[in-house]
Amino acid sequence: MQTIIKGEKRFIGMKVGRIQSASFEIDTASYDVQDIQTGSCEIDNIKKEVYFLIDTTLEAFQKGNKYLAEFTVTIADMDKILKGKVVINIV
Repeated sequence: MQTIIKGEKRFIGMKVGRIQSASFEIDTASYDVQDIQTGSCEIDNIKKEVYFLIDTTLEAFQKGNKYLAEFTVTIADMDKILKGKVVINIV
């Protein structure tokens, strides 16, 4: 869980890993924060991370609530779609 102060803008990220030691490249990544904020993620193929800038100045984000950020990631040359989640607590 990540705690963010209402009115902040902050990067929320997710590390992408692989059980096998073979190298891989992140092809696409998107996010959805409970239909309040959605879009494409920034991709860092060196660190194997995806991230987005959450904007808690948006009126829909309310102080005292928790929100679920869901990531959808595809890896180059693979058919699988990876999913990840981060809970965001607004204080």
